[in-house]
Amino acid sequence: MDMSVVKKEAILYNMTTGNGKEGKLLTEMIEKLKGIQLPPHQLRELGLDKDWQKKVSPQLVERITKTAEKYKNVLKELSKR
Repeated sequence: MDMSVVKKEAILYNMTTGNGKEGKLLTEMIEKLKGIQLPPHQLRELGLDKDWQKKVSPQLVERITKTAEKYKNVLKELSKR
């Protein structure tokens, strides 16, 4: 899936849910996902295609965002170590 389509769907999601914080976070996560650049050897080790970012669905990003928000305090604590 083209990331521009994903971004449009995230904006649409934001508008339809009425939850500005969650929609903003979802859009932010999609933008960060687009910016990830992995070297070829890491892509091979992870079993990812060169254009793996285009295949990430908005639903998956939404699930990841909700899970990260749910465990926000735990993730902050882990990031300190």
